[in-house]
Amino acid sequence: DAIDTGAYKLAIQTCNKLLKKNPKSDIVKTLKSLALLRSSKLEEAIQLCDEIVASRPTDEDVLSALTHVLRHLERHEDIVALYEFAFKKQPQNEDLGTQAFMAMVRIGQWKTAQQVSLKLSRTFSNDHRFLAWSVTSALLQACDPLTPENTKPILLTLALRLFQQIPAQFASFSSPDMLHLHLEILLAFPEPKLEEAYELLSTDESRKMVESSLALDEKRRTVWFDLGKYGEERNLSQRRLEEGDRNWLSFLSYLNSTIGIAASSSLGADRTIQSLLTETSTFLNGLATKDGRKDRGAHLARLELAKRMHACTLLLEQNGLLSLMKEYIVNFSDKACCFEDLRPYVDVLSSEGELKAWLQYLLVQESNVATAPALLQTLTVSKLLRYSQRSSVDSSPLSEEARGIQHFRSYLEAVGLVGLDLESTELQPADDLALLSASSFVQAWVDIIVESCTPLHQAIVVLEYASSRSVHKYQFRLLLVRIYLLLGAHSLALQHYKRLRIKSVQHETLSHFILTRGSTFSVALNGELTMIQEALDASQIYSDNIIEVGWLPSVTTISYTPDMLTKALQHEKYSQISNFIDFEDRLDRSLQRDLIKIEHIRMRLAVEPPSQDTLSIEISELDFLLFSGKVHHDNRDYSILPNYQPRGTSIEEQTSMGPRPGVIFFLWDPRRQRLI
Repeated sequence: DAIDTGAYKLAIQTCNKLLKKNPKSDIVKTLKSLALLRSSKLEEAIQLCDEIVASRPTDEDVLSALTHVLRHLERHEDIVALYEFAFKKQPQNEDLGTQAFMAMVRIGQWKTAQQVSLKLSRTFSNDHRFLAWSVTSALLQACDPLTPENTKPILLTLALRLFQQIPAQFASFSSPDMLHLHLEILLAFPEPKLEEAYELLSTDESRKMVESSLALDEKRRTVWFDLGKYGEERNLSQRRLEEGDRNWLSFLSYLNSTIGIAASSSLGADRTIQSLLTETSTFLNGLATKDGRKDRGAHLARLELAKRMHACTLLLEQNGLLSLMKEYIVNFSDKACCFEDLRPYVDVLSSEGELKAWLQYLLVQESNVATAPALLQTLTVSKLLRYSQRSSVDSSPLSEEARGIQHFRSYLEAVGLVGLDLESTELQPADDLALLSASSFVQAWVDIIVESCTPLHQAIVVLEYASSRSVHKYQFRLLLVRIYLLLGAHSLALQHYKRLRIKSVQHETLSHFILTRGSTFSVALNGELTMIQEALDASQIYSDNIIEVGWLPSVTTISYTPDMLTKALQHEKYSQISNFIDFEDRLDRSLQRDLIKIEHIRMRLAVEPPSQDTLSIEISELDFLLFSGKVHHDNRDYSILPNYQPRGTSIEEQTSMGPRPGVIFFLWDPRRQRLI
């Protein structure tokens, strides 16, 4: 009770009294170790913990309490060894066996996890989960990069045989997750068992599950396309669309299967490519007419088909893509997503005639910010007009500054008319006009011949004012961070970065905005020491990432990715396991993680030179980072910075302090001189 209430001093005193009466009590020693640990008396806690581990306790209560201590000390191997020993001593204890299995899962010991779960399945044959766990462990061991290639087929064959031993009422057709597990095994072989997967998915039971599971439908689609069954896929997608399915994946599947039929010469004697495309276009036109403005899916599918035909010079009609783009603006220009929807199709307008006609159409559109729908239409047209231009031809410093001023005036007018009565927590509908204005000033700074920071100062004025009106518009602050860093105003950049309130895994994707080349400011005469703390804060995610799992009985917060794996296994969510494994791998081999370490070492060495005792440690850490040959995952998010610049340019590149640090940073020739 004292530990639960945080009275750790009282807990230690109570444990000492009990130990005087019973000095060999493992449970009292364990509770004392836990109290010492939470009192920050680390050395005493470790010493007592070592004593308990050496005694190899088998009592469940002792092991449960000791696990809390060992996890905090990151001694996961000790947890595995203790539970494995206890289960060997008490092979009929289901709880001990389960805990031993989960401990092995947490540290990725798939081989021993498979053996323990198989033993559990034979001892407690009434619980089908144990055999499913053994199957999953064998599959994960086969998919582990450290597993030799010649061993993988053996493990997959073992997983398949074990799966076939699961009672029929609990096997493939018992739940979507069990069917997903079966498919994963079949598709994981070096030569995927596509025909077996196809037969499995062709049953009535499978079809019902596929209709209700996106994960299963993705697997089914992969099998169909790999086997070249484009006709079946096209018919299925068409039926779903006719029945009202408006998932974009269904539209893509319909288009991809149509292109697959055309490319595979499986049309039949009575059909040509042109007739197939005309039939597809007619079908999508019918859906678009039926949906009207209610749904964008069919309209976007028409654009996608026209884009693909445009790339192959197979036009369904003259200027087909351009006319569809104009029609899309008429229908959906008052939606905030219209620009993002049309941008991929603007990119394929390559001929001068098409581009000129498109720009002329945009220029004649009316500009009006008096109402919210009119403002959204104006924003859509302004973004498309700016993006459709070519920076080298259609822009100059003076014209860009003029556009920046014009957009800011429109922003001020719109704020006064549309966003005047909004709560302080709401975003202004005209926010993107401020972003357009700032983007124009940045472009003017890039194009200017005489070195001058005036356009950047103008961009800052616009963004600072706009961020005061929309305090939660994170794009303003990200762009301000970039511009302030260009001007050397690092403390101001850090202020805006902190206001973003970045949490958890967002550090992995966004910390590069402030930490890339952060040592540049930390090593100055008035070095920014808070940068070192920011690097430490951003690195915290790699040791204790926290995720909310919504499919549990109640929304539960789970620390550490391994805990997500154990929860998925307990609740038989086998379709989620590969995602958790991939998530953990992307964090463990994160490029940004190692770049932060390099920057942190640079900043720390400039402020606090290494001593004789720490120099060898610093060199060893650098050697591991730079020469280990580890394959990195780049999870940094650059697309979050809104880009409304003319085609061929990017505001991310324009506001960067230099070339983007990448994997090449860790591919140095070992023969080069190593410098600190």
